[in-house]
Amino acid sequence: MLSANDIHHIVGLLYAATGDLAKVVSLGEKVWDAASRTKRDVDVVILTAGSTAMIAAEVKHEQRRLDVALVEGLCLKFIDMPSITDRNIVSSSGFTKPAVAKARKHGVRSLTLRRGPLRHLGNIDISRLTEIEYVAPIH
Repeated sequence: MLSANDIHHIVGLLYAATGDLAKVVSLGEKVWDAASRTKRDVDVVILTAGSTAMIAAEVKHEQRRLDVALVEGLCLKFIDMPSITDRNIVSSSGFTKPAVAKARKHGVRSLTLRRGPLRHLGNIDISRLTEIEYVAPIH
């Protein structure tokens, strides 16, 4: 299980990817899946202000590096969600080389969450984030 601190780092990374455009950050958001014609859970979703961008991340905390089969399944999930414009898989254990290649082929970023102190991140400033909205998953 990822800690609250891990989730904050993930949200910070994704916010940094949006520049100054982040409007709403949601954990456990339901996103329309056109293939199944249902709303499906996505771990982290960022909606941007002033545009129609939807940044999404699936977060995995496994014992081993993510393999190509798991990454391929997540890529297919993202492909079937046309409202998502920026796709990311975040892993606390890393990725195999074939998994990274598969993600890249499908336009999905593979991000590895490293534990420990953060190195200096330059001019990234998450202090301008105006709202974090927690959406509890519906079970």
